[in-house]
Amino acid sequence: MDPTTPAIIYAAADGGVYKSSNNGTTWSGPIGGGLPAPSLFNRIGFAISASSHLTVLAAVHNNTSGEAQLWKSTDGGSSWLIFPTPTGIYGPPHSWCYPQCWYNLVVAVDPTDPNTVYLGGLDLYRTTDGGTTWTDLGGYAGYLHPDQHAIAFLPTSHTTIFSGNDGGIWVSPNANTCTPISCWTNLNQGLGLTQFVSISTHPTDPNVLFGGTQDNGSNERNATSWNMLVGGDGGWTGIDRNNPLTMYHAFQYITPQRSDDGGKNWHAITNGLNPGDTNIFYDPMAMDPTTPTTLYFGTYRLYKTTTRGDAWFLPSPGLTLSNDVINGVAVAPSNGQYVYVVSIFSKFYVSTDGGSTFVERDTGLPPSQFPTSVAVDPGNPQRVAVTFTGLGFGGKHVFMTSNAGVSWIDTTVNLPDIPANSVTIDPAGNVFIGDDMGVFVLLKGGASWLVLGTGLPHVATFGLVFSANGTLIAATHGRSTWALSFDFSLSNGGSRTVAKGQSVTNQINVTMNGPSTSQVSLSCSGLPAGTACTFSPAAGYPSYTSTMTISTSKNTPPGTYTITVTGTGGGRTHMTQFTLTVTRH
Repeated sequence: MDPTTPAIIYAAADGGVYKSSNNGTTWSGPIGGGLPAPSLFNRIGFAISASSHLTVLAAVHNNTSGEAQLWKSTDGGSSWLIFPTPTGIYGPPHSWCYPQCWYNLVVAVDPTDPNTVYLGGLDLYRTTDGGTTWTDLGGYAGYLHPDQHAIAFLPTSHTTIFSGNDGGIWVSPNANTCTPISCWTNLNQGLGLTQFVSISTHPTDPNVLFGGTQDNGSNERNATSWNMLVGGDGGWTGIDRNNPLTMYHAFQYITPQRSDDGGKNWHAITNGLNPGDTNIFYDPMAMDPTTPTTLYFGTYRLYKTTTRGDAWFLPSPGLTLSNDVINGVAVAPSNGQYVYVVSIFSKFYVSTDGGSTFVERDTGLPPSQFPTSVAVDPGNPQRVAVTFTGLGFGGKHVFMTSNAGVSWIDTTVNLPDIPANSVTIDPAGNVFIGDDMGVFVLLKGGASWLVLGTGLPHVATFGLVFSANGTLIAATHGRSTWALSFDFSLSNGGSRTVAKGQSVTNQINVTMNGPSTSQVSLSCSGLPAGTACTFSPAAGYPSYTSTMTISTSKNTPPGTYTITVTGTGGGRTHMTQFTLTVTRH
């Protein structure tokens, strides 16, 4: 929008520049005046000089070469000339944002000086002389987080700029004169904005989480603080349930690593993997829950290791896809011979012999939707759930099978028509999915999905996992991680009276709040001598009523007693009490 004449608006569409002089009622364009044909360009970023409002800058991405150019108009878009730009971090002849101009491309001009321009790509650059010379203010070169997306000026100071990048928000109070080493202050303390790609938990310590994040490394949370264990793009993560000091993470593009000392030191585990394989950005991996030394790694074919990644091999005949790529792998927690694979072209494969042979079983699944996640019921190796994006919107989002893919049931039912991104199943058979709105649960045997808990932002959830105490962890793409703790309450049917030598019952009600992988077990205390208590059932899931039977004997002393029923589960303990009166007759 023109800062002095707000009825004038510039817009980018389909590679072309358009202009409106009447608040967008009508548009002219695509504008020529020297600009290349729209068919050549994709993403476009604009900047208008507040001190010289006819000066317009357009940073344009060439969709063929992957390079970018900066064009300048001094007459409100009627004519354009190339504006000189810096060389990027990859050197000549590449432009400042190569090879990610489609992703990070932003331009801004000083409100008081049209010759002072800031240009963002992988790094952030500054010129104060109309493009004759440029200074790299940081990014991959250091001092500032890489991949720039937004630039804003403090309204009261044209020298103070804010950079929004893959590392959040940074500020420079003297951006027009500073040197890179002294330019920037990190403003992200207290902001939970990280884009998680994956999340895993410690097998026994509920305070430990380990997750991969987009361009912000693989991070561990221990108690109350997060620490980056490895930088870069963090993908899949995993912790060995038998030896938690053994940890795994995967960068993008076939570069998994392992730590044998709890994340202090890392080394590559790529022996046997072909770096030239066709693959997706974040390579799918899976650990066998029953034998954690066995892992799987997917490209356009499925690799396996039984030695914690020291050596990978291709099982024979294994699984090799043609013009397709694996993007999800899951191993059954109760039987490691069941291995499931999904691909980007909606294929579903099943192995019942540990990945040696596979059968395609996707009849009944949507043929043109992108599968995002696959999970196996911990108690049934043939019960599997798969989530789908639905090509964004329109389509089905969750499918279930109880026979390892022989047949499928669409369980989307009442879910909102938005992409589903993650799925997990608890030991009770309840299914949890994370979509672009939040987290939903389908109780085993239930007919519709329920919104799970409160307080979670309406944000895409890319990972769901249970911690050691039954807390459900949701890893989001842009609002960090959230926890839904398990808890429960107990109540009873009130006071009871019984003649000695007889029995009496009381109903103990167990009400569970939140998800859990744990049942609640019951015990009693405070009984008089010669008395015993039993519970039927003794434990259950989810909420349930247990019949407590108190059996006295002829030797039980008459009197009034306070009986305490204690419930334990998921690391929680609660009690309920009632009065028991024992009479002689």
